[in-house]
Amino acid sequence: MRYLIALCVVATCLPAQTGEGLAEETHSAAGILVLERLKTKDRGGWDLLRRCPRSAVLLIDGDHDHSDQVLRGLRIPFRRCVPRSLARTSLSGVRLVILDCPGRVTPSDGRRLRRFVERGGTLLSTDWAVEAVARAFPGMVSWTGRCTTDDVVRVTPTDRRHPLLAGVFPSGRAATWWLENRSYVFTSTRMCTPLIGSREMRARYGSGEIAATLRVGRGRVVHVVSHLYLQRAITTHRWERRSAAAEARALDLPRGSNGYAELARKGVLKRVRAGHLHAAISVRQFLLNVFLEALRRPVAPRPPRPPVHPAPRPVPTSSTFEPLVRAVGLRRRPGGEVQVRLNRGLRIRVIKVHDGWASVVTPAGQSGWVEVGVLGRR
Repeated sequence: MRYLIALCVVATCLPAQTGEGLAEETHSAAGILVLERLKTKDRGGWDLLRRCPRSAVLLIDGDHDHSDQVLRGLRIPFRRCVPRSLARTSLSGVRLVILDCPGRVTPSDGRRLRRFVERGGTLLSTDWAVEAVARAFPGMVSWTGRCTTDDVVRVTPTDRRHPLLAGVFPSGRAATWWLENRSYVFTSTRMCTPLIGSREMRARYGSGEIAATLRVGRGRVVHVVSHLYLQRAITTHRWERRSAAAEARALDLPRGSNGYAELARKGVLKRVRAGHLHAAISVRQFLLNVFLEALRRPVAPRPPRPPVHPAPRPVPTSSTFEPLVRAVGLRRRPGGEVQVRLNRGLRIRVIKVHDGWASVVTPAGQSGWVEVGVLGRR
């Protein structure tokens, strides 16, 4: 029992690991290899990427995350806006919206994003944007009130067969995820599907959720902790310290592709550590999976606006006389039998109007009902 208590104390007091920063060369190589893997293993996805219009992805800029760097590395075209201009930004043709941390959108913009998702769009949010997601999609995720330190944790798939995780964990190997200082720790509800988790994060911060998703209407919401554009790695395992070239098979690198051959010729794969490359590839592959699924999902068209009919011309009810625009019969009651014919141009006085009929009096003192449409203004 004493040993069990000691182990629990150690688990809850695990020190944070700042990890090792990844060189720009590693980020660049990761983008090339992810695209080469797509080209060789998923020609349909490659064609979707090549034909993707710039309007399909909307990036809502944040102060802290910079997903644009990852999008450019994956050659994903996109347009961008700042949160305060979202209300004036058209969502026509958009399939994926990325809400970068901190995700400060107004409640009305949050409702607009919800309608976008319900019609079949995808919303990907990062870190502090969890609060905006919690408001727009009640019952999905919530911030626990805790923040991380500058830390790197090992992560594993929660649902290995989920399509959003295809290629993210090759050979079942755990990846690493950088938790930036003051990243928001979140929890999801049973309605959500956890995608990526971390035992180390749970031991240190009370919740181990890295990424979770929820289907809303025809679309999907995906939230991840921390940021997408930068990653760090832990290289405590022997394979992680080896060169990427030595672990090419285990990392499922596209060894027969032109991109791989070019990186090998330049010596990049011998200089880059396998653990570093795995950390960079995992984030890019995850984002690419979210992007491709968003493009493949049909989006419901916007409901047509109801036709605008001109307001009916008001019929005067006064003591003045109004001319008849055509000959008409004067009836005893609305829709009743005609008692006398009135000629076109005759001026009659309107007493009241009811249900498309007007009670009138002729200059000769005859009273009755005529259709409203025969009355004209003087």
